[in-house]
Amino acid sequence: MRDSIIARRYARAFYKLSFAQGRVAEVLEYLAAFVELFVERAELKELLAHPAVPEEAKVKLVEELVADELTGDFVKFLIEKGRLILLPAIYEDFLRAYRRDAGVIAVEVTTALPLTEGLRERLKTALARLTGKRVEIETVVDEAVVGGLRLTIGDHVIDGTLASRLEDIRETMAGATAGFEEPVYEDKPRRDKRNT
Repeated sequence: MRDSIIARRYARAFYKLSFAQGRVAEVLEYLAAFVELFVERAELKELLAHPAVPEEAKVKLVEELVADELTGDFVKFLIEKGRLILLPAIYEDFLRAYRRDAGVIAVEVTTALPLTEGLRERLKTALARLTGKRVEIETVVDEAVVGGLRLTIGDHVIDGTLASRLEDIRETMAGATAGFEEPVYEDKPRRDKRNT
């Protein structure tokens, strides 16, 4: 919890600095590229975070990897403060601030098969019309959805997947049969009307 608060503070400060220089979108691209390297290359992460590696060597490596001076200076500052491990969280907070200020919403689209480019663009246009904002789509392929799609926009989920519909039917059927038991028939002697 404490780390997320610290990451948010660093992100806000760096965002304000980038905004003051009119370079938020540009800095975001450089930051995204470095964060991707940092997260995907375990050896880079270990090298930059290891206390035995001299700070000068870390700074030189960052200068080689980050072409933008402002972004590079920020990464070097995090190294100096021993906070580089927070970089992915800082990036996420920076990205949220950018999207908020730019009127952009992020939509995660989950489908059973990859979306075609045409369908992706139609979906993006429809969502932009519906929300009145620019839309960035991230696609996730998950065969478990069977068909249809699931949209995740912030905390909201719109689930139009076949798997979800099948689950609804399963629950409806389970609810419809709940409380019904097999009728119990007792063997009662029948009265024969002829003998009476």
